[in-house]
Amino acid sequence: APTELATVAPPPTLEPTATVAAAPTRGATPTATTAPVVATVAATATVAVPTATVPAPATPTVVAQLAMEGASAEPVFTEEFQIPNYWDQFSDGTTRGQIEDGVYRLTLRNLDSAAWALNGIGRRDFYFSGTASIAQCGTNEGTGLVFRAVNDLNFFAFIISCTGTYKLVEHRNGVVSELLPWTVSGAISRYPAMRNRIGVRVVGQLASLYVNDVFLTSVAGVEQRRGRFGVLVKSNASEVVTAEFDNLSAFEIQP
Repeated sequence: APTELATVAPPPTLEPTATVAAAPTRGATPTATTAPVVATVAATATVAVPTATVPAPATPTVVAQLAMEGASAEPVFTEEFQIPNYWDQFSDGTTRGQIEDGVYRLTLRNLDSAAWALNGIGRRDFYFSGTASIAQCGTNEGTGLVFRAVNDLNFFAFIISCTGTYKLVEHRNGVVSELLPWTVSGAISRYPAMRNRIGVRVVGQLASLYVNDVFLTSVAGVEQRRGRFGVLVKSNASEVVTAEFDNLSAFEIQP
């Protein structure tokens, strides 16, 4: 009886083992078909070329540091609009400015016009920045920052549009003049993703403009004076334009 078991057991096990070994070995052939996919991955390596440009955002960081050069360690003010503080709030037939949902909401209902709101703090030289967005926007409509405002009739404004342009204007006794006309910039996030971090550095007669930590240009000839800070919305084509502002801050600069 033991002799029979010894002779019968080996042959059955040897045959299945041989077939199982053959199947995986043939499976190497499909792997060869995946080799072209590896080549495709190598092509994807060319996509790494744009990745090589990813280090470029390091430059805007440096630019932001330049904007803050000479700035005070502590801000003159920061505003996240959690508590109504220092800002005009109003509502009438054409304009509305209210602090709601943790943002300052400024609505304009007049075509080809602008509306603005000022806070109660003023400085002469500074870096002033904030986040601005518009939900619905037409051609050359936009939003911006107001600075060196003496009153509602005399101030400067850095404005960006929903179509990716920017300009610097002066309101002098109610008359508007362009210190810098509409200029195109790829740094501006356009409508419908119209949400941008805007900044203006003002020292003496020079105003340096920033969008999303990218330096745009400097404009000379800004009147030297102490003035208040504010925000602005501009209408051109739409019946109603609403801008939202958040995370405003200003740092004083010692020239």
